[in-house]
Amino acid sequence: MTTILFAPLQGYTDHVYRSIHARLFKGVDAYYTPFIRIEKGEPRRQDVARLQSPLNEGINTVPQIIFSDADEFRRLADIVVEAGYNEIDLNIGCPFPMQTRRGRGCALMSHPETLAAVAEQMRQMPQIKFSLKMRCGEVGADGWRETAEAVNEMPLAQVAFHPRTGKQKYDGELAMDAFSEFLTQSKHPVIYNGDLHTPADIADIYAKYPGIAGVMIGRGLLARPSLAEEFVSGEEWTEQRRISALVRLNEEIGEVYERDLCGDVQILSKLRPLWDYTEPLIGRRAWKAIHKAHSLRNYHAAVAAIAD
Repeated sequence: MTTILFAPLQGYTDHVYRSIHARLFKGVDAYYTPFIRIEKGEPRRQDVARLQSPLNEGINTVPQIIFSDADEFRRLADIVVEAGYNEIDLNIGCPFPMQTRRGRGCALMSHPETLAAVAEQMRQMPQIKFSLKMRCGEVGADGWRETAEAVNEMPLAQVAFHPRTGKQKYDGELAMDAFSEFLTQSKHPVIYNGDLHTPADIADIYAKYPGIAGVMIGRGLLARPSLAEEFVSGEEWTEQRRISALVRLNEEIGEVYERDLCGDVQILSKLRPLWDYTEPLIGRRAWKAIHKAHSLRNYHAAVAAIAD
């Protein structure tokens, strides 16, 4: 049995994307929301609104939160619980400076005492299933060692581990030795996350690490929305079928944005990023045409050319 989780990606996998992807494709066991955070002293309003959207209904949605201390953790966790969720994912892996300079994301990997304080708050919420997403470190690939004991002592259902440092962000060599060692030392079930782009990639990870509890995929599913379904079914789709499925997904997402948003600029700011990781599938020429489209008319023409 396999478990495939859709990783959260800021600016991409919002409630609209998740609801339509879940309807069109099979194989994903749970969808994780982009992190909810404190901004200017208050929970960000748009994060809370998206959390409460009816589009989340009927989908296994796991809210993710990012925090700098136990107080921020509890404030955000209480909001998630009030919205009716019974599962929360903790982000201590975000590499972006806007968060790390506030002591959030992978910056927490050098503060085991903060994680211990968060764990105390977690124990006061026994009705909630907690999970955690982390990296191998903020700067070095052995940074995980500093918080390994604190993470092991947290009441977690699972830990998703991305074997890159915060400094690397999402590029560069994967520290698979660090992942292997973490897998043996973790008291919690471990989810592998990182560079899974094809069904063969997923199969290879399960073969090399039979002890993992599942995989978490982000950019791989953005580039190939059918990836989970292809792996679970054992049927690799043709290139044309994958292109057709991608176009349908993005067109249906576009229909929602064109209905709910106003003006080409605002709508295109949501639509063009949907294609960011698709160049290997649709080709450089089509990819450039979409990203250069400055009107909905030109955007739709560029998408139609792919479908032809």
